[in-house]
Amino acid sequence: MTRNFAVGIDLHGTLLDENWQVPDRLAEDLHTALRAIHPACELFLCTGNDLTFVHEHLGRDLSGLFDGFVLETGCVVSRGAEEEVLVPRERISLLREVEHHLRDQALTGVRYFARRLATISLFTKTELGGPDPAGLYPQVLREIEGMGYAEEVMVTHSDVAVDIIPSGFNKYTGLRQASEAPSLIGIADSLNDLHLIANADRAFLPANASPALLTELSEGGRQVKPLEECGRPSSGTIAIAEFHHTEAVIEILQFLRYHLQ
Repeated sequence: MTRNFAVGIDLHGTLLDENWQVPDRLAEDLHTALRAIHPACELFLCTGNDLTFVHEHLGRDLSGLFDGFVLETGCVVSRGAEEEVLVPRERISLLREVEHHLRDQALTGVRYFARRLATISLFTKTELGGPDPAGLYPQVLREIEGMGYAEEVMVTHSDVAVDIIPSGFNKYTGLRQASEAPSLIGIADSLNDLHLIANADRAFLPANASPALLTELSEGGRQVKPLEECGRPSSGTIAIAEFHHTEAVIEILQFLRYHLQ
């Protein structure tokens, strides 16, 4: 039976802290919060990364609490061991052309190109830190525009990487593809989460939400309220938590468990 809600939770900067970890002191509380909300909601991890990365950084116990995964910023979905690519093959060929071009450029701050099936991710950070990908973003955007592909792809970024995605795909469309739940809920922090946060029926941000995301929401006429000021969240609600990262996810899930009953 289809549950009425599907919750999509971002990985970097949301479920994981700045060290790409769930802090040991919060692990038990996070497991408890995910299990408690599960009877009312499907749970999906929504990330720009691939399935191998998810399992490596969450571990099988934690990743096993999710019903599925929206990967590569909505271009790939998975409900088990397999990754289903949603992007047509000809559009992936265009992305590979773009990737080959970018690899040939001297782009400042790129640590590595991550493995991707249908997108491109240029990481500026590792677990040990690194420059903000917001600084690389304008360089990549100029390269894309110079190739004449500004309409074919979307350039965005998380707090660790610049992502290049076929136009029309995002975390919201991926979650909608992965779940049949009537109502979608987003929990995320970065610019590459914009469509999920702006289009979900209810959306929540950690206190560390990126200024770029907050600016885009404001310019789009969307109001963000402190979570503590929200009663039962109505459709279109965007609330920001008191805490950061993993602790914010726990705070939001506890809030939802109470209000979705």
